[in-house]
Amino acid sequence: MQRRVLIIDDEQETCDLIERVVSYLGMEALTLKSSAQAVDLLERNKFDLVILDFHMASPDGVELARLVRQMRMNRMTPVVLISDDQRPSAVAIGFEARPAATAKDPGPASRPIASRSSGRRVRDD
Repeated sequence: MQRRVLIIDDEQETCDLIERVVSYLGMEALTLKSSAQAVDLLERNKFDLVILDFHMASPDGVELARLVRQMRMNRMTPVVLISDDQRPSAVAIGFEARPAATAKDPGPASRPIASRSSGRRVRDD
C-alpha cells in the first residue's frame, strides 16, 4: 500500500515542490492550499505524514498540528511544520504544538534540522 502524505501550504509553488519530492519518493501526495479544508479531511482519512505551513490563515500550522494530535485517526501521524521564520520564538511555538508523535521525550526530532536561509546544519545527529 502506498504511503499517503498530506501537504498544506497557502503558497501553490511550495505545495508543488513538496508534492514532486514526495511523489519521487514513491508516496501519494495530496495538496491543499486551505488549512480549513484540511480539518475535515484529517478527521475522515488516515495519513502517514502531514506537512504544514507554519503561517497560514486560521487554523495556522501550529493550531492544525494541535488539532491533529487530538484526532483519533491521525493522533500518532508525524507532522512536519515548515517555515522561513527564523525567530527562536517561532521555533519554540512550533515545538509546543507537539508535531512529533512521542508524548514524553521528543528527542532529536525536537530540534531544527537545517536553516533554510543559511543552508547550514543546525544539529549533527
